[in-house]
Amino acid sequence: MNNQQRYNFHDMYILDDNSKLIQIIQTFPLSLIKFFNDSTYNLTALEQQKIWFSSPYYFNDPFDCAINIDFEEAAYKDLVKMNNNLFDNKIPNTLFDLNDVNVKSFLKIHAAKKSKIYRNNATSVLSNIFISCLTEISNLGSLVMWSHYANSHKGFCLEYDMRDFLINYDKFHIIPVYYSNSYSFNWHIETEYDMRKTKLSLAFIKAYEWYYELEWRLMNENIEQSEDSGFLLPFLKPKRIYLGCKMDKDFKKDLIFICKQKNIIIYEGFLIPNTYNLAFKKIDV
Repeated sequence: MNNQQRYNFHDMYILDDNSKLIQIIQTFPLSLIKFFNDSTYNLTALEQQKIWFSSPYYFNDPFDCAINIDFEEAAYKDLVKMNNNLFDNKIPNTLFDLNDVNVKSFLKIHAAKKSKIYRNNATSVLSNIFISCLTEISNLGSLVMWSHYANSHKGFCLEYDMRDFLINYDKFHIIPVYYSNSYSFNWHIETEYDMRKTKLSLAFIKAYEWYYELEWRLMNENIEQSEDSGFLLPFLKPKRIYLGCKMDKDFKKDLIFICKQKNIIIYEGFLIPNTYNLAFKKIDV
């Protein structure tokens, strides 16, 4: 799914235009995959058919889900705009001259107070958000993805059928990440439209430098979650598993045992000779 299609999805999602969303869904990839490192924690999660939702505070990109705006400047501009709309040139400019030092000082004091409200509203949205990240099946052979997210090819990768996401869309609201060169965040939350726009701009837009990840995200809002870092939730059954080409033998043995119990098709990664490419072969167990 290219970046323009991702943008179109966001646009229709904000407008809540289901008819056009259905058209865009036709461009969705057939499968999504998720990389895991070689920890016993991930073995347990697979055995319990659960998936990890992480707090954005623990992401590797400091700009990811960051509320990176000058709230005081935003509040000051809002007050100036409100003043212009309120008086609407019906009184002499000399009574409320924006170039006057005292008027500027007055606005800045009130802007500082107003900015705290903006910041608190935005922060409260972020503190209740937990995210699980997946990518498109075309990234299965990515050396970078295996290195970054599967402990340098010692971990594994699970493949999920996109049809399962769509059938269970009420439970697993899968949304593609849109990549942009400009930062945009909507801090005015007054309507449902504003809320959808705020959540998308916060959690589903990243710097274009990350485009190679072709990321899709699930978001869970849990105001009662006690653990700061995240939590496990019941999830879809994966249809295939791919073992990293440097996986430890004992870990591989435990993983295959779980997959046999759950009837998950198993593939093993290997290096293609004379190339910088990976390939995967099916294991009969």
